[in-house]
Amino acid sequence: MGILFFYLFVYRRFLYASPVMNSTSYNQAVSFIKANKMVKNKIGAKFQVMNCNGKMYPYKRDVQFDIVLFGTNANGKVKVTSFFDKPTQSWQMKNIKLVTRSEAFTLI
Repeated sequence: MGILFFYLFVYRRFLYASPVMNSTSYNQAVSFIKANKMVKNKIGAKFQVMNCNGKMYPYKRDVQFDIVLFGTNANGKVKVTSFFDKPTQSWQMKNIKLVTRSEAFTLI
């Protein structure tokens, strides 16, 4: 009974890592990537967002995740670091880096 209480009310709420996929920071990063001209030049005008690797922990303010892109010119990975700003109560992107097979670019 004590383990069930711990799992439901403590672990799931304060310690459990949730996936980044379809979170606010993920949606901000995808919209930024789709609008960025450097990504369109290096990956291709038409590209597809394939998957996202990363976890968000409730006790941490920052999150790091990777977004894999398949484009017409090349394939690439976008490494995103975003953080939660407490005074404004919003997620903000700190660092975005595009990595292809041969090159690496800093977008933010």
